[in-house]
Amino acid sequence: MPNTPHFHLSSVGSTLTEAWAMVGQGEAVPFWLTADEQTQGRGRMDRHWVSAPGNLYSTYVTPPPDALQLLPFAVSLAVYHAMAKHLPPERQSEVGLKWPNDVLIDGAKTSGILIEQKTLPGHPPLIAIGIGLNIEHAPEIEGRAVTYLSEQGASATAGDVFASLRGTLSHSLAQLDSAPQSIIPAWMQHATGIGAPITVRMGSEDLHGTFDHLASDGALMVRLDSGAMRAIRTGDIVIKSQ
Repeated sequence: MPNTPHFHLSSVGSTLTEAWAMVGQGEAVPFWLTADEQTQGRGRMDRHWVSAPGNLYSTYVTPPPDALQLLPFAVSLAVYHAMAKHLPPERQSEVGLKWPNDVLIDGAKTSGILIEQKTLPGHPPLIAIGIGLNIEHAPEIEGRAVTYLSEQGASATAGDVFASLRGTLSHSLAQLDSAPQSIIPAWMQHATGIGAPITVRMGSEDLHGTFDHLASDGALMVRLDSGAMRAIRTGDIVIKSQ
């Protein structure tokens, strides 16, 4: 991956959208696309992602791994390690992972990850991994604590963090290919909220319980008040301790 082609734009609607357009126009994969700003950034569940200059906005396009269901965990691990590398030593222990793929500093959201899979005409199935990382500022998110690396004592630029991310994502994807069974245990080492009361928001349903562990496929295992265990594969979680 260090030699993977990298394209950079000063401004783009969305690096994800533009990357898919590049594939459709014949660009060979894999490749990276980054931009100084996005005017139509996208988050999970079609949420708008504010993308002013100063932060990292990137997309990596590649064939999908065999263990596709574990990809969000491999990617968030890569972001975790890239981010921690640029924080002062006393802040590195505050970095944590929140299911399914949020990276936090002291409980505050610091990045956004969005993974899409498509099969364009004339192409095999591909995935695009969109990664946004707050470096100089953080968008306001209703009901969520947010932060950015500079606020936490980092002096890195978007270019510095991207250079680290290229390496850590390459490592995580290689680990996913060679030892997929190791991804969940590695992710759990940095997980936030294990054993804590949580609320899982799934559309119109709120589920209350305790974050027990992750299943081997990445499902969130919630222990209900009755003692029964329930597997959750889609939803947003709120950790009471936050």
